[in-house]
Amino acid sequence: MVTCPNCGTKGENEKFCSNCGTPLDQESASTVESSTLQDQAPKAPNETVEKLKATSQHYGGYLLQIFKQPSSAKLATDKDFISGIISVGIYVILYALFYYFNCLKDYSGMKVSFLDYFVMPLLAQLILLAVIPVLIFGALTLLKSDTSIQSVIAQFGSYLIPFIAVYLVGDIFDLLDVHTLAYIGHTIGDTGVMLIVPALILYHNLKDSAASLDYIYVIFIVVALVLLVNDLIGGMYSGAPTPSYDDMFNDLDDIFG
Repeated sequence: MVTCPNCGTKGENEKFCSNCGTPLDQESASTVESSTLQDQAPKAPNETVEKLKATSQHYGGYLLQIFKQPSSAKLATDKDFISGIISVGIYVILYALFYYFNCLKDYSGMKVSFLDYFVMPLLAQLILLAVIPVLIFGALTLLKSDTSIQSVIAQFGSYLIPFIAVYLVGDIFDLLDVHTLAYIGHTIGDTGVMLIVPALILYHNLKDSAASLDYIYVIFIVVALVLLVNDLIGGMYSGAPTPSYDDMFNDLDDIFG
């Protein structure tokens, strides 16, 4: 069987195409037929795209599970490492984004530097949220706890999810000038990141251990170090525009009548 390279008509060992008269050559015809078959063959799926799709599907299910039962974050393992990294990234970006928007709103009429009011806060929060799991892992390692850094990051990112949601709600209220609810949301979010989440991870990993130092004291030490690091990196950028909380009690009167 010979396929015409010009019009694609098939013929039986003919020298010329019966349709268009193009001279037929067995070698060129077979080459055209082979390339045509390759073009018609289904393309192999892109490996990177497939990995991204699988990761997003896993994160979606993981996110739903944490929202349904936040305490299940303690069950996060090495397999949830990427999901934990994603959660940390979401928190950092949201923090810097709303920081920048609040600066634009509070400093209206003034030039607000994108570098100073978005990039620098983002880097500062990224450093803080990178150091916290390292401090937790260091404490667990010193106390002979059999936990990997991947598991610690997975648990940290998992516990972070509900606090991300609360912080986001606080940011929205801040943009709407509902300062009391913004203050509550931000305080819960910040407290969760620096105090509650490290305490929960240490508690779940040390409560049944035979470590020489009681886990309560370990929590004190780690939390103190986290606050110290937060204070040190706070100098990387100017303080967040502080909303006026002088009207807090007036806001409460408006809410509760």
